[in-house]
Amino acid sequence: MKAFFALLFLTIQFYSAADEFIYDSSISPKVNRIYWQPGQTQSAIAYARFEQFYRLRDFIDLTLLTASRMPAEGIDLTQADKLYLMVARGEPLLEVYLNSTQLVFNGYIYQVDPELLKDFTRHNQRRINRGDLVPNTVFLPG
Repeated sequence: MKAFFALLFLTIQFYSAADEFIYDSSISPKVNRIYWQPGQTQSAIAYARFEQFYRLRDFIDLTLLTASRMPAEGIDLTQADKLYLMVARGEPLLEVYLNSTQLVFNGYIYQVDPELLKDFTRHNQRRINRGDLVPNTVFLPG
C-alpha cells in the first residue's frame, strides 16, 4: 500500500511540474516579433527587426534568466501592459505583463530596473502618440 501512495505522489509531482513552462536561453532567438498592448486597450505597438525590438527582447530574456523572482500571488494585472512575444507561425510564444517596476511571467514577479523600464515605456508612448497602434485582431488568432 505504501508503494501505491508513493507512486501516486510521484505521478502527481510529475504532472504538476510538467504544467509549468520553463524559460531558458534557447527561447529568445525564436521570438521574431513583440506586440506591446498598453493596459486594457484592444490594440498594440508592434516591434520587429529594429533596434528597439532587440533591446526589448534582450531585456525580457535577461530578466527572466537572471532577476530575482517571487510568486505573484494577489497581484492585480488588469491595468498592466501586456507583451506578446511571437514566433514565426503567428502564435504567441510568451505573454509577459509589465507595470512600473515589475515584469510578471508565468505566475512570478521579476524585479526590474525602473529607469530602464521607463525608457521602454517612453519609447512605446511616443509610438502610440504617432498613431502606430494596430488592432489585436491583426496579431492574435481568432
